[in-house]
Amino acid sequence: MKKFIAVFALILTLTSCDLLKQMGVPLSELDVANGLKEALIQGVNRGSGSLFNVQANGNSGLLNELLPQDVSKVLEVARTLGLSPKINQLSTSLNQAAMNSVQKSVPIFINSIRTININDAWNILRGDQNAATNFLRNATQGALVAAISPEVKQVFGTMGLKPNLLGNLGSKSPLLQGFDVDLTQLLAGAITQKMYSKIAVEETRVRQDVGARSTALMQRVFAAASSNMNAQPMLR
Repeated sequence: MKKFIAVFALILTLTSCDLLKQMGVPLSELDVANGLKEALIQGVNRGSGSLFNVQANGNSGLLNELLPQDVSKVLEVARTLGLSPKINQLSTSLNQAAMNSVQKSVPIFINSIRTININDAWNILRGDQNAATNFLRNATQGALVAAISPEVKQVFGTMGLKPNLLGNLGSKSPLLQGFDVDLTQLLAGAITQKMYSKIAVEETRVRQDVGARSTALMQRVFAAASSNMNAQPMLR
């Protein structure tokens, strides 16, 4: 009889746990952390395709965006020196280099997300609309720029671009000296910041739209957040 009662109690416990899991409870901190990581990775995959658009009309929008304010004036001076064709060519190539670099950067972002240790998972889940993205930014920003920079340099080399601004303009005019910058480093930083912005948009969407939660774990984790549960997650 004692053995029967023990077995019955075990079955009842296991059944209760299964029912709780089906209801989305309990959630461990590991569950929450993995659910947040899945949302961040989804943001990378969905955002990377629209990070940059090729502009084949010679528009120097991306080039101007990358350059520091004091350096951007060099383009105006360069055009007066007859370097407009060089600037237009650089701009078009730079847009393509940005797109190529993004594709090389996606695995770096995803690996970075998978390896971060989210100790504050439950608080992040209950935080503001971009709490997970902001955590990722604070934890990985410097390392990501450093990791992406070599990939950008490789893309530049493949495309025949010089890593620095004046090297691409091909001018040694004294009017332009002192305004040179490392375009690969600037582009690596821009890719990182734009990717964070895209991830933030996706995080907000996942938090607000049930249909945006593409995995079962994401559905459980963000359903728990939206239900405003007061209980802390049960650790397993």
